[in-house]
Amino acid sequence: MNTLPIQHSESLISNSNKAHGKWIAGSAAILSAVATTPASAGVVQITLSGEIVTDVGGITNTFTGDFTGDGIVDTSNMLAGVSMGEAFLYQGTYNIANAQYAGGGMIEARVAGAGTVTGPPPLSISGLFPVTFKDARINGGVPTAALIDVRASGVATGETIQVVRSVFNDASTAAPVGGVAGGTNREFDPTVYAQRISLASKIRKLKKKAKKAKRSANLFKAKKLKNKLKKLNKRLAGIA
Repeated sequence: MNTLPIQHSESLISNSNKAHGKWIAGSAAILSAVATTPASAGVVQITLSGEIVTDVGGITNTFTGDFTGDGIVDTSNMLAGVSMGEAFLYQGTYNIANAQYAGGGMIEARVAGAGTVTGPPPLSISGLFPVTFKDARINGGVPTAALIDVRASGVATGETIQVVRSVFNDASTAAPVGGVAGGTNREFDPTVYAQRISLASKIRKLKKKAKKAKRSANLFKAKKLKNKLKKLNKRLAGIA
């Protein structure tokens, strides 16, 4: 980050009450804008492709419990598998989802909280299930409440349980609001997220400098800081 030159010239410091009043009003508006500018678009998703267990065309189980794609397992107490024609996903002893042949050419699929569907294949049902994960790219690596979108489905040749995506807020560790089972949200982009974090950090530092300039009534420095804050806020607002 470029460091603004420190001005020592006494001619740049105004003792005029009028000028000082204008600076206070202007700086207050800018600092207010900085404080209220959102650092993120909020609820996002990470699309997952390998978190699946199925017996279609033979048994395949690639479920790992990595819900952010960083290669690190986010849960150690989830078990996915196939047993006696039933695909399932458990957390401890809690049945999150299962799908099985129900007889008479019918399939039964269930996801906790979403209900159960029974009928001829193909059929599916989706539901959101709460989890917590840690990822260095998300919210500074702090444990973040999230939802996983779980789909239980069946076709004529077998059943499948798949964690399709994780839904979370990349500006908060609180549980996301606005996720819909089987729906879509904006895809999380680690590069864009890093850009937002970097800009927000620069704005916070400039905000501190602006407060110092406000106290000393250094109008030259105050004007430069004000303009730079405007530009940074505009850049931040333009990042999705």
